[in-house]
Amino acid sequence: MGGGGVYSYAAWTCLHLKKWVDENYRTRKEDGAIIGSSLGGLASFLIGLFYPNEFRCIGSLSPAYGAGIDNQKFYGSYEPDSRIKDSLLIEVTRNGLQKPFNERPKIWMSWGLRRNGGYHNEVLEDQCARRGREMAELLKDDFGFRQGQDLYIYEDAIGGHEEIAWAYHFRLFVEQFYRL
Repeated sequence: MGGGGVYSYAAWTCLHLKKWVDENYRTRKEDGAIIGSSLGGLASFLIGLFYPNEFRCIGSLSPAYGAGIDNQKFYGSYEPDSRIKDSLLIEVTRNGLQKPFNERPKIWMSWGLRRNGGYHNEVLEDQCARRGREMAELLKDDFGFRQGQDLYIYEDAIGGHEEIAWAYHFRLFVEQFYRL
């Protein structure tokens, strides 16, 4: 978690980029969102929970929650004996996750179920789905998130680890949280 500069990136995103956007565009603080896919989905989860007062909702599309848990020597391998619950990811986001219901961001997670078409679907998206389901259960069981109230899960039967699927998931995210 620390080797990639995530703390600096989170601070820059909130204290500089988001601040600049809010100062130069007509935004409403209560409508702030952060969303990303794959490693960007992991980063959005982290940043949204590091700065829960800045974001109303977090979108994690095909989130790479297994980064730092699963064997990175063989990127994408799934380590079933390792658990997100015991990971640095939960340790560093615990403060944001433990906030009361009305003070923490709502979380959207989505992933595809298609497993053909190459390594990105056969291995990476499979890992994203496994770890995504594990994260969803952890958020509900240990942190009191409620599906359909502050936790939203979408499994895309035909989607994979690719931009076209993420574009569709992004549209669903916007429709869910902004009723557009």
